[in-house]
Amino acid sequence: MQTWSWGHRSFVQKGDIMQYKIEPIGSEFSNKAIEKLENHFSTRSSNGYNFHSVFQVQQPGCLGMGKGTITYLAVYVKE
Repeated sequence: MQTWSWGHRSFVQKGDIMQYKIEPIGSEFSNKAIEKLENHFSTRSSNGYNFHSVFQVQQPGCLGMGKGTITYLAVYVKE
């Protein structure tokens, strides 16, 4: 059985021991923000989630009518 919940941004496939976690990480990074992101990736790793990939998405504006924003989503996998 597969379940997907965008609110929780996680995917669990029952029967297999594969879990994904997806979260927005922004699109602009200062040096301080990069260090914070490194620490965040390390924390995810210490919780058993290994970094898998990043991809760019455009999130719609308010009520789908405002200007959309571009952000990046980080994907982590737990096996």
